[in-house]
Amino acid sequence: MARKATEVLSKKLQTTVSIQSIRFTLLNHIQLRGLYIEDHNKDTLLYAGNAEVRITDWFILKNKIPVLHYIGLSDAYAHLYRTRASGEWNYQFIADMLNSKSSSKKQSDIKVDLKKVSLEQVRFHMDDAWVGSDMDFGLSDFTVTADDIDFDKKIINLDKLSGSGVSVYMRDYIGGRPVDSTLRHRQKVVDTIVFNPDKWVVNLNSFKLDKSYFDLESATDTPVKGVFDATHLLVKNIALHASHIHILGDTLRAELDHLAAEERSGLTVKEMKCSVTVSPNLAICKNVMLQTKYSSMKNCYYAMFYKRFPDFESYITNVVMDMKLKDAVIDERDVGYFAPQLSKYTTVLKVSGEAHGTVADITAKHMLITDGKSIISGDIKMKGLPDIYTTKISYTNGKMMTTGAGIIKYVPSLKDNPNIAIEKLSYFYFNGDYEGYIENFAVNGVI
Repeated sequence: MARKATEVLSKKLQTTVSIQSIRFTLLNHIQLRGLYIEDHNKDTLLYAGNAEVRITDWFILKNKIPVLHYIGLSDAYAHLYRTRASGEWNYQFIADMLNSKSSSKKQSDIKVDLKKVSLEQVRFHMDDAWVGSDMDFGLSDFTVTADDIDFDKKIINLDKLSGSGVSVYMRDYIGGRPVDSTLRHRQKVVDTIVFNPDKWVVNLNSFKLDKSYFDLESATDTPVKGVFDATHLLVKNIALHASHIHILGDTLRAELDHLAAEERSGLTVKEMKCSVTVSPNLAICKNVMLQTKYSSMKNCYYAMFYKRFPDFESYITNVVMDMKLKDAVIDERDVGYFAPQLSKYTTVLKVSGEAHGTVADITAKHMLITDGKSIISGDIKMKGLPDIYTTKISYTNGKMMTTGAGIIKYVPSLKDNPNIAIEKLSYFYFNGDYEGYIENFAVNGVI
């Protein structure tokens, strides 16, 4: 049977097809081993070491809908690609055959209710040198357990989805497709429905992802060591546990029970919990509990607003943040990943207040900041980050209480002032406003 199947497929597809073995258990179990399909360039298009399907026993005799109790796939590899020289995918010959078949045959009325999917050691590569975008996925182990799937009503109810050793690699570069000069004069249309265009309703009780990896390269420059760069993301040791997940329309809601990860820059999330809402133009986290390597916060609120998901590639200027902090502990070593110029001010701050804006243009109100020795309150507007020396600072309704040692900590050059022994000041109080830059400013107030 395997030999006959390979002969038929090879002839129809006009390429090399081989199957090591096919095993049937009457009417309920099919196992296929060693499926290999070449594309017309004699490259591997698909290899499946083992594929299994288990169906309801005797559903034909009982005149019932077949239930797929189990689908298994292991040791599998698929490689879809198109080159810089052609806009045609290497699987196009299969798509053409399937389209010709579907046009001449009536769509099947058989309904399928899937109960379990198990994937082991599976890799899927989709490399598009024509456009300049590669997306490669791999996993060691992935399991889906379903309660109910209704394709007619577009409803998916899942009990559990768990994976380990999942890797995602995305790379953007200049492809071979000729540039359409007319596109420069067309008005840019922002697509706000990025996923779920068919309006499926999805419910998932439990989601777990462990020992996983995400890599994004969307620029050709070399990332700076120790600095967060949204165009060069490399996140490893990802652990993501969530529950009560609902997708309705283009919006996802879930309870994030545990998140841990390490980013290329050194930024480390040891623990994060919150209630999450994500859509194509906003992401909201309520009741945030966050513990990084150096900083921590709890009972906080954080939201991001954007026109489309690719705005995260220009996070500093394109993503608007809205946050409410209460007694958050912020270490400059974490801030330094985003604003490295601040790394020289070794300090740990306790922060309360509200902030709104982008990293490059942010306003904070009702702020109360202390490092244990100095206290600052008021409203702050900073425009120009991450470069602190070109950042314009507006500080209003300001109150500051510190000591001589607290002043020298942030302005160490004053220690050498021959006229005033700043370090001997036991008490310093300021009430007023500050306008300008770190090294060029005006102050109006009472000292």
